[in-house]
Amino acid sequence: KQMSLYYAPVFFFALLRKCLAKQGTVTDKIFHLAKIGCTVILSFAFLWFPFCVYRTDPSPTNTCGSALLQVLHRQFPFSRGLFEDKVANLWYSTSVVLDWRVIFSTPHLVYASLSLTLLLLVPICVNLMTQPLTATRMLWSLTNSSLAYFLASYQVHEKSILLPLVPASFLFASNPLLFGWFQILGTFTM
Repeated sequence: KQMSLYYAPVFFFALLRKCLAKQGTVTDKIFHLAKIGCTVILSFAFLWFPFCVYRTDPSPTNTCGSALLQVLHRQFPFSRGLFEDKVANLWYSTSVVLDWRVIFSTPHLVYASLSLTLLLLVPICVNLMTQPLTATRMLWSLTNSSLAYFLASYQVHEKSILLPLVPASFLFASNPLLFGWFQILGTFTM
């Protein structure tokens, strides 16, 4: 589902930084970036191709485009509402005081959750672009990126907390108290 996006900004900005830091001319850097972009596009095409070829309804109205739109509709279930009950994200936590679903329409909540998620991702992306890439920085970035999505995105499930917990578990050796508590709190939120 949309949970595959949780790590995507980190890898995008890490690869972009590597392209920009690469030795050579501007043309070499652009060519390297284009190779990465083509690889991503071909990977998407390869993964989405079966949805176009193997449709459940072979009627003429069911085209490749409509099949892909159906997949996107299932990946981003806006019709389900902003959050499911008892998911420990920002929308549910603040709904105790201010019920967002009553005040705003679904399209407004979609844009609000997208905006808040992107706002939470900005410091992570700036850090990746300005600081040297290390394994520890990548783990911190993956943890924080997935936390931004968990806390602010639309229609979060309780199992989504596992995505920040995975990279955080690799940071356990550097700060056992912090990440031990984080693991306990993550389990508690489920």
